[in-house]
Amino acid sequence: RYEAADDRYYSTDLSAQKLREFVADAVGHDRPFFAYWNPYAPHIDRRGEPPAPADRHFGLFADLAPWRPPRWNETDASDKPAWVRSSPIAGLSRALETDLIRQRGYESLLSVDEQVGVILVQLVSLGVERDTAIFFTSDNGASWGEHRRFGGKKGCPYEECQRVPMIVHYPSRIPPGTVVEDSAVLNIDLAP
Repeated sequence: RYEAADDRYYSTDLSAQKLREFVADAVGHDRPFFAYWNPYAPHIDRRGEPPAPADRHFGLFADLAPWRPPRWNETDASDKPAWVRSSPIAGLSRALETDLIRQRGYESLLSVDEQVGVILVQLVSLGVERDTAIFFTSDNGASWGEHRRFGGKKGCPYEECQRVPMIVHYPSRIPPGTVVEDSAVLNIDLAP
């Protein structure tokens, strides 16, 4: 049921290759470019199956410790909103399924990490890395059992679902190591 994706057809790799072709063509014609790359990893597929990592990454997080922070599968939700109180406490099978979804999600992100590295190397080799702004962000966070939200669910009003990082790589404008932790940003802030 939970299988790896064939590396020859792995969508993260194929879409990154198309991105690199686009960038090479734009730079080769001395044109500024805008590219938006949104790999599907680490999403659960349309059938509800865990993310499918590339075959080369399948099982690399097999020893990942279960995620069990204090707010995980809360037995006492009396201080929470009605939707949390009405959510059932998860049994062993739901907890194990969520652990597997998290494991496969992490494995699927390894190809994203690889491709970002390849893209950065390409930008350096093309001589445009210093003046190319790269934004890393996500559309949502995910809950791995916090507040009785299992299976990598999104769309809850808690930090796990709402807060995502935004990392900007722009060497000619932002000094390396710059960290801003006390300001909120949203994806609508990208254009300005």
